[in-house]
Amino acid sequence: MNRNTEILQLRELHEAESSLNTTIGQIYEYPPAKKIAEKLFDLNDELNALLNKRSDILNMNLRFGSVGVDTSHLNNDDFGAFIRGEINEHGDKLT
Repeated sequence: MNRNTEILQLRELHEAESSLNTTIGQIYEYPPAKKIAEKLFDLNDELNALLNKRSDILNMNLRFGSVGVDTSHLNNDDFGAFIRGEINEHGDKLT
């Protein structure tokens, strides 16, 4: 596969990725299918890791799956302000 084709496919998959999580979540809510949905979540995590790896190799600015906010640099007071919505994850005051 050439680079441009792969980039286009990754962009299309990125658009579809959030609806996949929603669908798996709906399946999870149906008690008889809960165990299967858990396996689907695991497979989705594996797929997201692969897609993120390919995205990085192609120097794309796409992240698949949930990406947490890094607040490790904030002190306790600033972290509290972040939780309350007073500052962003960079420590900048929000208006």
